[in-house]
Amino acid sequence: MGKASPGHEQALKDYGMYVGTAFQIIDDVLDYSGETEETGKNVGDDLAEGKPTLPLIYLMRQGSEQVANDVRTALENADRGYFEKIRDYVVRSDALAYSIGEARKAVDCAVAALDALSDSEVKDAMIQLAKESLVRVS
Repeated sequence: MGKASPGHEQALKDYGMYVGTAFQIIDDVLDYSGETEETGKNVGDDLAEGKPTLPLIYLMRQGSEQVANDVRTALENADRGYFEKIRDYVVRSDALAYSIGEARKAVDCAVAALDALSDSEVKDAMIQLAKESLVRVS
């Protein structure tokens, strides 16, 4: 990073990690709350690929034993046929709100990491980028 101080390097590293985390969580949320035409990706792909995303982890921890078992089975079988049932569980639970809250926390941490940097247009743009990760639809 050129002539950046170790403190600035760490701030930028932390910023990148937190923005990336927020972006991924919102991507996970869009898999259950978005529409293919809007997001540009096939909703349900994460489940069909057997990926345990944050909304599903929340369901397995906070849902009933039946819900947790259904989610586990869907992930183990990596079959799109389970999507509507699991999506219904996700939408009817607090999984999406919880996940969005975690993404907000990550953005707050990203912005806080930039406190080590002097005020500048670049810093302002980085803050805006972090906040935009919460409102994306694709």
